[in-house]
Parts: sequence; structure tokens; C-alpha cells
Amino acid sequence: NDIASLEAGKQEVALISSQIQTQKTQLEALAQQMAAKQKAIQDLDTQRQTLHNSFIQESEKARAGMEEQVALEREAVAGLHARKAALAEECAGLDASVQQKHALVADMGQQQARLEACKAEIMQRELKI
Repeated sequence: NDIASLEAGKQEVALISSQIQTQKTQLEALAQQMAAKQKAIQDLDTQRQTLHNSFIQESEKARAGMEEQVALEREAVAGLHARKAALAEECAGLDASVQQKHALVADMGQQQARLEACKAEIMQRELKI
């Protein structure tokens, strides 16, 4: 009876030992899977950070390019305003010149009329003489 009980105990110990070994193997496999998943997560995080940094660099380049373009456009607009002011000044000068010429023409017309009046008066005096 004791031998049978001892034999049953040995078999139970062997079974438990086998179960423990199986569970230990499963735990090691799970630990390897977890390590692989953590490595994959770390790799993905590194890729995400690299993409994020690249995006920031490209955004900065684009922003700098846009600021440069805006500066060039502002400079061009300032040049156009200066040209417009110069043209307005030139037009004002031309208007003054045209008015001066109109005044000269009017004056010449008055002088011509006086000349004609003088000629007519001289002709009348000559006729009287």
C-alpha cells in the first residue's frame, strides 16, 4: 500500500513537474513575444519621431519660403507705388505745361487781335490822310 502510494506520489510529482516545465516554456515564449512587440513599438515610435522631425523641417522650409515670397511681393508693391507716385508727378508736370501752353495760345490770340486792330486803325488813318 505504501509503495503504491509512493508510486502515485512520484507520478503526481512527475506530472506537476511536467506541467511546470510546460508553463515555464510558455512563459518564455510569451516573454520573447512581448520583447519582440516592445521592439516593434520602439521602432514605430522612432519612425514616428523621424517623420515628425522631417515634417517640422519641411514646414519650416515652406514657411521661410513663403516669408521670402511675401517680402519680395511687398518690395514689388512698394516699387509699384513709387512708380505710380512718379507717374502722378510727371502727369502733374505735363498738366501744368499744357495749361501754360493754353495761356500762351490765349495771349498770342489777344496779341493777334491787337495787331489786327492796330492794322485796321492804321489803315483808317491812312485813308483819312
